[in-house]
Amino acid sequence: MRTRALVTLLALLALAGLQCKKSDSSSSPTGPSAAAIPSQLVGTWHYQSATIDGSPTDLAAMYQWEQTTVRSEMVLNSNGSFIVRELDNSDKVTYSEGGTLTVTGQVLKFTTTSVNGQQVNPNAVTWTCSVTGGLMTLSQQIQQKMYVVTLSSSPGSTGGVIPSQLVGTWKYQSATVAGFSVPLSTALDWVTGTVRAELTLSASGAYTYREIGATGSVTYTDGGTAAVTGQALRITTTSVNGQAVNPPTVIDGTWSLSGATLTVSIQTSQGMLVMTLSK
Repeated sequence: MRTRALVTLLALLALAGLQCKKSDSSSSPTGPSAAAIPSQLVGTWHYQSATIDGSPTDLAAMYQWEQTTVRSEMVLNSNGSFIVRELDNSDKVTYSEGGTLTVTGQVLKFTTTSVNGQQVNPNAVTWTCSVTGGLMTLSQQIQQKMYVVTLSSSPGSTGGVIPSQLVGTWKYQSATVAGFSVPLSTALDWVTGTVRAELTLSASGAYTYREIGATGSVTYTDGGTAAVTGQALRITTTSVNGQAVNPPTVIDGTWSLSGATLTVSIQTSQGMLVMTLSK
């Protein structure tokens, strides 16, 4: 997908920055599948993570996101059309491409026909797909390297359901951005006087984030809802310091749990932000 990157495909294949928008392409146009797209594929899918030969890689680098892009989503329609959108912090579209999708067993063939609303010569790319619950995995082997991308479906009716092992108050311990250690005060943009922060998740799907000063007083707080679909986590902020936020802000990420350590990963324009928390 992403037609503008196809010109430099051969050079990019040797780099870890290879992405879906720059992958194996052909100029053979393809129309929508005669058969309906399987129902489990239809909907909005949010890009969560990617690996190359099993090693995590940065989504922003892999997909060459626009400078202000912080997340990306793919919409698959039952009539065989698709659109991929990049969005910034205010959910403004920074880049889009669309076209047609055909499905043959577990193989998805995307044929891009437009970029940012302008028609382009069709370019096709195929991925092997698997769907488990609300998670989609796309995989493709190029030059003996395996590329795997994970997406999550819109929380929908699963919003507000938090696994029991995530329920409770978690204290922030450390953070990295694009693999480099950064102070929590920088990663979380703490207000002046903050010395620590904590995140409380409830079984009902409510969350509260608090920043706390040296004397134990709360220096900042925001809250809203959390939704978990598989390993995908969506945080929707509806209030800041007790005041309603309109429209609400949404952050998508992934989570993993090892013992009493919670790891949350969020794609940002500066790279992958990874935070560790403990109870």
